[in-house]
Amino acid sequence: MKNAKKLVAGLVKTVAEKELQRDANRTSCNLIYQPKVPRNLNRFKKNQK
Repeated sequence: MKNAKKLVAGLVKTVAEKELQRDANRTSCNLIYQPKVPRNLNRFKKNQK
């Protein structure tokens, strides 16, 4: 039973670390690359002022 708990705990730890690393890479990529919004995009809005 202890062996199974250690195995599951190790597996959960590994999966959590991989997910955190993947999310951190995506977030930093989104912070660096911020494209400009085209001016013509306003004509596609539902509520135009």
